[in-house]
Amino acid sequence: EVIAAAGIAVGDNLIRVSKDDLSEKLQKSLPFINEVVIEKQFPGVLNITVKETKEELVFKNSKAVYTANREGKILKKYSEYNGDLMFITVSEKTVFTEGETILFENEREKELCFNFISMIFENDYDVEFVNVSDPFSSYMKFDDRIIAKFGSASYFENKASYFIAGIKGISENAEGVFDL
Repeated sequence: EVIAAAGIAVGDNLIRVSKDDLSEKLQKSLPFINEVVIEKQFPGVLNITVKETKEELVFKNSKAVYTANREGKILKKYSEYNGDLMFITVSEKTVFTEGETILFENEREKELCFNFISMIFENDYDVEFVNVSDPFSSYMKFDDRIIAKFGSASYFENKASYFIAGIKGISENAEGVFDL
C-alpha cells in the first residue's frame, strides 16, 4: 500500500523525489500513517519508514461521523459508530477530510475542542462525550455520571483545575452537574 501510494517505480530518478512532498502525499492518501521518515541512498535505494496512528476519538455532527487521533487527524468515515471511543460533537460547518486535520470554521470551537482533548488524555479520564458545537456552552459527560458545563473557552485552564479538584473530593457514586 505504501509503495503504491508513493507512486514511485523502479528506475525513477530519486533526485527528483521531494521527501516533504512524498511524506505529505502518503499521510493524506493513507490516513492511518502518522509519521513518515524517508531516506535516500544513492544511486537507487529509497527507504520509507512509517509509523501508524490509531483511532482515539470520534468527531460527529448531524452530517457525518469520523474517527480521528488525538491530534485531530481524520482517519475513517463511518455511517454509524458503535465502539467505545469518546464522541466529540462539533458544529455543522466543521470540515472532515480523511488524512487531514479536522477543519473548524470557528476558532473558539477549535480551541475548546483541543482544550478538552488535552485535559481528558492528560488525566486519563473516562469521558463519554464532549459537545463543542456551541462555543459558548460547551460541556462533557464524565464517568457516565457527571455533566461538566464549561461554557466558553475563556479561562478554560482555571475551569479545568476547578473540575479536577472538585471530582477528587466527591464520592465515586455521586451524580450531578458541575457548572463551571
